[in-house]
Amino acid sequence: MRKIILVILIIVLSGCSKQFAENKPTIKPKEYKPSIELINSTVKIVSDNPEQQSIVDDNLMDSIGFVSLKYDFILKNNGDKNYKVSQNSQTNESDAGTITLTIEPTPELKAFASEVTGVNLFSEKNNGGSFSFTPSILGPYKKGHYSIEYILGPIEEIPEMAISPDKEKLTELQKKATKANLVIYYKNEEIQKFELNN
Repeated sequence: MRKIILVILIIVLSGCSKQFAENKPTIKPKEYKPSIELINSTVKIVSDNPEQQSIVDDNLMDSIGFVSLKYDFILKNNGDKNYKVSQNSQTNESDAGTITLTIEPTPELKAFASEVTGVNLFSEKNNGGSFSFTPSILGPYKKGHYSIEYILGPIEEIPEMAISPDKEKLTELQKKATKANLVIYYKNEEIQKFELNN
């Protein structure tokens, strides 16, 4: 009799354990996100001379070809993983481990840049500016130098492009250019935003 009761008890407890296991909520592991620090940022109106000299501060208007608005950043990876650094705001599955950088202008900067250049300077159709980097892979606890550059036009009129704004407008654009954010994306999700006018 005792054996029968013991078998029944084991069966009941086994059924309860199975039901508890089935109803136990699934705990998803917390997804790891990069931790990127903005160490320094500068914004300048530059020429396409090899030295990329400032034309507003150094008065090189007579010796340049193309004029650009250039954002330079020093970033530090505070995590323990490698990240490829890109500029496209949208990535796909093959871009796992990629962080992307984008300039997000304030409405004031966006409107003024459009006024002086005649185009939506910061739009995706304008390719989001050209991108340069050192290095392309940002290692754990390492720093890297990254630049986003927007061509404003040639200093002399050419058929293919509107001429660059005059020096007065360029000077004003450089003053307003820090009214923007550097936005960092990971897996198409915004993970960090830095105000450049701080």
